[in-house]
Amino acid sequence: DRMLPTELKYFNALGQNVKTETRRLITCQGKICTATEQKMVDNVKGGAWTQLARKTWKVNEPMADELFTRRALEK
Repeated sequence: DRMLPTELKYFNALGQNVKTETRRLITCQGKICTATEQKMVDNVKGGAWTQLARKTWKVNEPMADELFTRRALEK
């Protein structure tokens, strides 16, 4: 019963809608809710789009500090 946005519009300084993000299939783990699918449409570049689809997820999963070293991040 959480109210989450399903569409976000991004505007430039001139007030033009330059990108639109849509979120679908909201799921929750405890108090954390997020979209299973997200799509970003570039309204300036002829409707080019990128879609992200989450397969699995874990909330507050421990992560080793070594994952965030410069060397690890450059891999």
